[in-house]
Amino acid sequence: MILYNKNEVKIQAIKCKRPKMVEHRGRNWDQGHIAIDNEEKTVYLDTTWGFYCYFVENGQWYKIKMFNDSFYKPHYDLDPFLVPSYDLFTKKEYINEKY
Repeated sequence: MILYNKNEVKIQAIKCKRPKMVEHRGRNWDQGHIAIDNEEKTVYLDTTWGFYCYFVENGQWYKIKMFNDSFYKPHYDLDPFLVPSYDLFTKKEYINEKY
């Protein structure tokens, strides 16, 4: 699934299995919130070693990178702890309706 932020930067959401979310060898999990098409979702993230946020959409688990610092792609920084929640959209047309 491809998501877009308000600057029309593409963010790839990759299908995955549900993460185990066990606190093993110092691993810690936390949760935050993002909005996808104006619907608030709870995201789970590994605060020790992780680079991904995990969320459920229509019964399927997805993971998205929390940041992209590549020189070849537009930069984004996904912060699920921002208030109000971080907005993502499934279609570019939805961005114009919100902003």
